[in-house]
Amino acid sequence: MRSSLVLCFVVLVAFGFVVHGSVASNAVGVYDLKKGNFSVKLTNWGATLISVVLPDKHGKLIDVALGYDSVNDYK
Repeated sequence: MRSSLVLCFVVLVAFGFVVHGSVASNAVGVYDLKKGNFSVKLTNWGATLISVVLPDKHGKLIDVALGYDSVNDYK
């Protein structure tokens, strides 16, 4: 599972370079990777981690990443 997430991350970063042409693009895109109950959200702007959603011991999904409330705050 770890290698598939790393491969997805590498593909998304490469896709960001092809579509936007440079890292300095002002458009912030959000990419969502999901596998079962596990979910990760990343931006194409410095590969900033926005959220990591995991189930707790009772099965309730919870975001465990610390960060800003909106994508625009990362700019």
